[in-house]
This record gives sequence, C-alpha cells and structure tokens, in this order.
Amino acid sequence: MDECRIPLTDNCIIAIHIDAERKKEQVIIDDMKNVRYLLRGYYDAEVVLAAERPIGSLIIDCFERNYDLINSIILILCRNLGKKDRPEYEMCHDFLLNLYLSDNLGFRFLGIRLWQEYNKSCDEYALRRKDRQKVSAKLIDTIEKLTLPFRTSIADDLLNMQIIHAKDSLCYLWDEYYAHPCGLLWSSAIGVFEYGFADVSLMPLIFYYLSRMYKARMYFQQCKRCDKLFIAKTPSKPTFCGKVCKSQQARENKSHHTEKTRNDELAKAYRNSYDYWYRRMKKLQQEPGVSNMAFEQAYSEFKAFSSGYLKQKNNLASAELKTWIIRQRDIIDKICDEHLDS
Repeated sequence: MDECRIPLTDNCIIAIHIDAERKKEQVIIDDMKNVRYLLRGYYDAEVVLAAERPIGSLIIDCFERNYDLINSIILILCRNLGKKDRPEYEMCHDFLLNLYLSDNLGFRFLGIRLWQEYNKSCDEYALRRKDRQKVSAKLIDTIEKLTLPFRTSIADDLLNMQIIHAKDSLCYLWDEYYAHPCGLLWSSAIGVFEYGFADVSLMPLIFYYLSRMYKARMYFQQCKRCDKLFIAKTPSKPTFCGKVCKSQQARENKSHHTEKTRNDELAKAYRNSYDYWYRRMKKLQQEPGVSNMAFEQAYSEFKAFSSGYLKQKNNLASAELKTWIIRQRDIIDKICDEHLDS
C-alpha cells in the first residue's frame, strides 16, 4: 500500500480554546504529546492541525448529522478487521480518508481517531483469535462513542433547552450526553490559556464549549430565513444570521405589504360594485310589473361580472382593474333603465 495520508497516532485528541472577547476559537488536533509540546511554547512542534476560526465553528461542525455515514463506518471497519497486508485494510483507509480530508473539523478528528482505533483493533484481532467477537464489539462501542454527536438530535435538544431552561440549558438532557469527562490543558507560551480536550467522545468537549459561551452570554440560534446556525445575544428571540438575510426578508415583507395593500384596495372596489349590483337587482325583483326575464338577464350579467373580475385580476394593473370594475356598473344600469322606466 502507498504511504498512508492519515497520520497514525497513539492517543489523538482535539483541544480547543474559546476566546469570547475576540469571538475566536483555537483548535488543535494531534497526538496528546504533540499538543502538549505545542502548548508549552515549542512552536516548531508539528501537529496535524492548528487553526483559529470564528467562535462556534466547531459546535456547528459537530451538529452536522449523518446517519448513513455512521452506519457505513461500523459496517466497513468491523467487517474488515484482520491483517494489515490485506486489500480490505487499504479499503478502510480510503474510506476514512474522506473524513480526514473534510472541511468539517469534527469529521477530521473522527477520521484520525477511527484510523487509530481500527489499527489497534487489527493488532488485537490478530493476537486474540478466540476472542475476535469481543474485539469487534469493543470497536463498535468506541465508534458509537466517537460518533454520538453526529447521530443524535443534540442541536434540536440544546436549542429547545435554551428557551425552556435559559439559566440551565445544559441540564435535563439524555444521560448518554454526560457519560464522558472533559480534560483540561493549559498553554504557558504567552500568558496562561485554558484548553478543553476530548479523546474519545466529543460530547464533553461540546458541553465545555457551550458552558463557556453561555457564561459570555452567547447562544446558538437558527436564522428565521435560511435556518443557518449562528451566534446570537439572546437564546429565545428569533432573529437573522446577518445583514443579507435581514435585508432580503425586509424586501420580501415590503413586497408582501404592497401586494396585500393592492389586494385590499381591489377587494374594497369589488365589494362596493357587488353591493351596487345587488341593490339594483333587488329593485328589479321587487318592482311591480317587471318580468322575471329582466331579473334573470341581470343575474346572468352579474355572474359574468364576478367571473370576469377573477380573470382580469391577473391581467390588469390595479388602476386599470379599478376602472374596469366601475365600468361594469353601466351594464346593470342599462338593464334597470330599460325595465324600470317602462
């Protein structure tokens, strides 16, 4: 097999520092010893990833659900445990490589850590021929811990809890969410900065991250227009993710208001003419000496006026349609003049 592009680690972790003042996050992914080496100020330390991004980016990455991917991970890795010189070993690497090359840093950590666990399981599988089912079961358990955020509705749960329990948003969730501890590291390079880290389950790191955000009065919300997750100052008042969505919604509201006003004005003009026709026909019906044929003629013209209004509404501008509505009164006036004056 060609040289593996996924780094093989002994204990891969993902560490994060939240800078609420600057609204930034610093993310480091690599083996524990390399991460600690970097945090001590040795900037020549080579790590898989060290990046600064807008605050909340990692949480949004971890909120991305992908059930098919998780099922495929279990199916492919656990069915292909064995010697590393087999073609299946290369197939598993290529499958995890897609995770490792993802822009989603949660998936990238997943790719590295799963590759680490898969290699350990292959070594153990080769040594424990009688207990291979236990090795496979252990790998499945590890995969389920690693992939927990990506196969649950944690985003929906947390968004709801922000509204229901604004002061204790991280309480009252599934017990499975609290099953693992979050570790802490400190950077001593320039000042002292706290880093939370996770090695197996990302859930404790997510809780650590959210607790720091909530203390800084930052909350996740879904945009009222595009449903994108973003950082807001309030947990419950719906708002927009940015100026683009806000301005687009304002334009739509203005267009809707203009259309509603137009429809209201046209409806008023139609109702006035409807009442006018009704009064004239009622007079025809009640006037002594006027034949039923005259009333039937008026009623037939009235139905033609009503159906004509619905057709003309989509073809004429507002001013033209108003003029058309008023001119239709001439029809009932002509009928009434012929029969009421006779």
